[in-house]
Parts: sequence; C-alpha cells; structure tokens
Amino acid sequence: GGISVIGAFTQLTKLNVSFCDLKSVPACIETLTSLRKMKLWVLDDGVLQKLAPLLPKLRLLEDLSLNRFSPGSQYLMAELQPVERKEMLALGRSLKAWPPPLLHFSRGSDILFWRGWQALGLPEEAAASQWDDETVLEHWRVQQHKVIAFASGHHARLGSASNVMLLHD
Repeated sequence: GGISVIGAFTQLTKLNVSFCDLKSVPACIETLTSLRKMKLWVLDDGVLQKLAPLLPKLRLLEDLSLNRFSPGSQYLMAELQPVERKEMLALGRSLKAWPPPLLHFSRGSDILFWRGWQALGLPEEAAASQWDDETVLEHWRVQQHKVIAFASGHHARLGSASNVMLLHD
C-alpha cells in the first residue's frame, strides 16, 4: 500500500508529496514517465539519496522541487533544512550522468551543487561564484552534448567535418 502503488499511475503528470514522514522512494517512481512536475518535502535524510538514481528515467520532468523540513514543523511554518552533502552528491552524480533535457528546479529548492564542485567535476568557478543549481544543470547539459557530439563524429576538432579527416585522403 501507501506510496508504493504510485507506479500504477503511469500517466501521472504531477506528484506532490508534502509533509509526511516518507522513509523511502519506491523504485516504481521510474515508471512515471509522463511526470512533468514533482514536489517532495521530506524529513528523512536518505529519501533524496534513494530518489537520485531514478531521476534520469523521468525524461519529461520539467519542474522539480526537493525540500527537507525539520521534525515538528507546521505546514505553513516549515523550517527548511539544507540538503545533506551525501544527498547533494547522489543527486548531482545522477543528474550529471544524464540530466533530463527539460528539467528546472523550482524556486526555493536549493540543492547547492556548487558545494561539491570537486566531487562533481565542476570547474572551480562553480564554487568561487557559487553557481545556482540551474547554472550547474546547464553546465552538465553542455558537457553531455559535447560527449555525444564527440561520440557521434560531429565534434568540431575531431569529428567527420574536421581537418583530421582530411588525413585519410
């Protein structure tokens, strides 16, 4: 029962789980391939870490809001807590590997990826300028496009249109 039955709703476009003591994120979340908006307010430290590997499967996800709140908080007076470093790194590694193309973070959902700039392979500028999460996400998308271009032979310096290819003539 509970949230584990959510996977049956494959055409679900919005998911809002707020102010409940969610202990885990069921793997069936990845079947929600029509999901465009997800909002999670969680109490437990490990929930966002368990969500991380599922995010790349949600290719249509446009709006993501991830927040941690303090125990005993009232709905309207929630005391937000920063996302723990281990959760931030898990989310970052997952999104870096395959960022959903339409994804943006909702206002107020600060994961602060720049805190883990070295572990996440971000340039030093990310930490120095304290890049917001949107900037980090866009950086990862650009890096992913570069890898795809290189792998498909469309890289400007090393691909099929480069001077390197003239060496075969």
